[in-house]
Amino acid sequence: MSTITQAEVARRLGLSQGTISNAFRDGGMISEVTRQRVRRAAEQMGYRPNAAARAIRTGRFSSLAVVLPAESAGAGLHFPASLLGSLADHTARANLSMVVADLWLDRMAEDDAYVPHLLRDIRADAAIVNWYAGFGDRADQCMAATGMPVVWMNDRRSQNSVYPDERAAGRMATEHLLELGHTRIGYLACTKSVHFSRRDRRAGVREAVRKAGYELCEPNGLVQPSKTPTEHWRGIAHWLKSEDRPTAVVTYASPETLSLMRGANEAGLRIGHDLSVVQIAEATWANHAAGIDTVEIAWSRVGHEAVAMAQRLLANSEQPQSAVAVAPNTTWRGSCCHVTR
Repeated sequence: MSTITQAEVARRLGLSQGTISNAFRDGGMISEVTRQRVRRAAEQMGYRPNAAARAIRTGRFSSLAVVLPAESAGAGLHFPASLLGSLADHTARANLSMVVADLWLDRMAEDDAYVPHLLRDIRADAAIVNWYAGFGDRADQCMAATGMPVVWMNDRRSQNSVYPDERAAGRMATEHLLELGHTRIGYLACTKSVHFSRRDRRAGVREAVRKAGYELCEPNGLVQPSKTPTEHWRGIAHWLKSEDRPTAVVTYASPETLSLMRGANEAGLRIGHDLSVVQIAEATWANHAAGIDTVEIAWSRVGHEAVAMAQRLLANSEQPQSAVAVAPNTTWRGSCCHVTR
């Protein structure tokens, strides 16, 4: 099958070849109606822009690199599937391609000159680096060595950063409970994590409780990350059986919610009746604890904002971008009840 050229698309539409070229170029001086008309016709004809020729002509590859650790298994990585889908979707909408580059942590630690092969060869115009517990300062050095604009995603920095507003998530969950009349509000975090979300979610909960004139109720030594799941729910049951037990609990994430449900059952408490629960969770995880009121981390918007920031940096790499904290969503499913006086 012969390759369809721009000239053939131009003849089909009765337009100049320059107009066809502009339709596939960011910022091309044509109307959006014409741009979409050209792209639809090109797709029907099977035309694909020559990426190599475009790179030679413009000095750009029209691609973004999403940087992840090669050793990505385990609790050190916050990268839900919805975030990957959002990055792919919004990259495509920006008429860019997305590639994934791996950072090998052992090589990064051993070799001061190490830069990922993909980035060293500059086959991407900008990079979006997702937070990982093992990166440390060496990731900054590696990315600086590439010379390309970098967006730090899911990493709370003052510039060139896009991350979920975790403190707001904790605050919104707590305010929901306060509006229902709860004064003894607990916070439960069993997951072992060094991500800033662990600190910020609790800080948001504590801030809202104290602003209302109350104190946060926590299980203290009864539930710790080092304990087993069985020890978790048994410790939770003990906490919920105490005389000064909370009437409502905010959970750090869905695994804590599942442990809380088991512990509440052991303590003879009915969620939505005797105990109100709000979880902070990613949408997919929220489905594991169906029926629980949820403050959802808006990963799709995080991906959108990260791509948009990368585009702004490509337009002007000398102008740092202010950090973007993405507000969460709320879904109230009926796991909370009004307090009767």
